Amino acid sequence: GKEYYFLLSYALLALGGGMTMLGAFPASFLLPDYQTAILAGISCLFDSSSIIFYLFYQLRHLLSRKEWFGMYMMVAVVIYTLLAMVYYRLEQHQKQQMKKEDETKDGTAVAASSASEEESTALLESNNSATTRDDQHLQRVLALGYHEKTVKEQLYTHEYGLAVFFTCCQMLRCNFFIMTVDHFLYLAGDIEQNYAKLFSWILPCGVAVVPLIDATVRSLGILRSLQVTNIIGFVFGCVLLVPSSLPLQGLNFGIFTCFRAYLYATLNTWIATSFGVQTMGRLIGFVFTMAAIASLLQYPLSVWANNQGSFTSVNVVLLCTAGFLPAVATRMYQQRCQYHSAAAAASTNRHTAEYGSTTMP
Repeated sequence: GKEYYFLLSYALLALGGGMTMLGAFPASFLLPDYQTAILAGISCLFDSSSIIFYLFYQLRHLLSRKEWFGMYMMVAVVIYTLLAMVYYRLEQHQKQQMKKEDETKDGTAVAASSASEEESTALLESNNSATTRDDQHLQRVLALGYHEKTVKEQLYTHEYGLAVFFTCCQMLRCNFFIMTVDHFLYLAGDIEQNYAKLFSWILPCGVAVVPLIDATVRSLGILRSLQVTNIIGFVFGCVLLVPSSLPLQGLNFGIFTCFRAYLYATLNTWIATSFGVQTMGRLIGFVFTMAAIASLLQYPLSVWANNQGSFTSVNVVLLCTAGFLPAVATRMYQQRCQYHSAAAAASTNRHTAEYGSTTMP
């Protein structure tokens, strides 16, 4: 029957949407000056797209559903054509880089060493030129050669571990709130669901935060931006503990939207700068698959809240796990970067004292 076609199309829509988002991420490497803004824009527009079908429903008196979806299909054809052009340009860019590397191998050892230093500098700037050259995270990534490692090797790095842990903790809280927000507001006094409707309109507005996210990463670097993301999430969690004030919760919708936009954008930028264009899509898929598994905990948490008739206890637990644990993990990684930077500086000083120069003889 027709219901099976609807089920098939709905499944393809869910699968295709995620694949489109992951497929668009590598395009950010073509414009390194705007990489963070591009990644943030892709993530936030993916969220905002959830309102499209609601708009189709509201405008059903203008065109039929079949006509709206026909126009939607035409837009998709244009978008995928442009995406194919971007991939072609990216492939050409990679071939040029490989050609330069082959030319470098034909030079002397000194020339190769010099070219390697230039390549590292270019890599630092191209991966996230918004970040300063003294960013300890990027210096560690370059020194350990993460961009040249295989996916299997990258899965055993501290950078990947931090991404998985941070995402699992934060996505559980995000998904739990989205799943239970109507009931939470009802218990808070939103009998007519006015605030629930307001939330459904505010959530897709995360794209408005993209310039702020880009400015944050440019000024603070990606590692500190993760901490900014955690601070915004902590504020959101604290406001949830005051459910009696519906106007305050209305303001908290904006904080949550900002937090969610920061979360997706900073994590995607973190993976892009840590592992490079070749493996970025696969690693993002791995990270968010782990987060999806962790988010299954939202169901027993929902049962716990329903049995208590209140979300306070659950929100306190989520505030502790998602508010403190990712901050501690990020701080531990920051200390590891500082140790690595200090060790590299000490090695350089020893080499300078021995040879009287920072370049190899």
